[in-house]
Amino acid sequence: MVKQTARNIRNACSFLGLILAVVATSHCGPSRPVQEKNVGSTKGGETLYYLDLASPLSQTIDRASNAEDAKFIRVEVVEVTNPKQYALTFIVRYQPDNKTKIDLGTFSLFPANNPGNFLVATQGKVRQQGSIVLSMTTPDKVDPKDTVKVGVKKLTFVKQ
Repeated sequence: MVKQTARNIRNACSFLGLILAVVATSHCGPSRPVQEKNVGSTKGGETLYYLDLASPLSQTIDRASNAEDAKFIRVEVVEVTNPKQYALTFIVRYQPDNKTKIDLGTFSLFPANNPGNFLVATQGKVRQQGSIVLSMTTPDKVDPKDTVKVGVKKLTFVKQ
């Protein structure tokens, strides 16, 4: 019964993340890119950056991006390898140079293997220096043999 309740709560949180993402992406404006720090792979002419449960993605903020004026950070999840449908939560943080990470927000995929576009509010906390860190976690116990990884496009800043 406890496992079923936990699963119901996890599913409700994933659904809420989807609703928030749909509402947020309906107000998209022009975006500005951040510089990539981690090297990814190319698929269809676009560079993808991969993260898994143990390896977050970090992208240095481009000084020309006007990050301080941005209202949101756009995360475009384009590939998901999650055959057992583990509930995934993504955490977006801003890390000023040589300082502690600042949580900006979270989102989830629904269903758990469904790519999508997500906006996370900058809350006015992002500056021109530092990096944006995207990490992934799950409340589920993951079998070490299972592969869980996600491919994302370059993170971008959105003014409106």
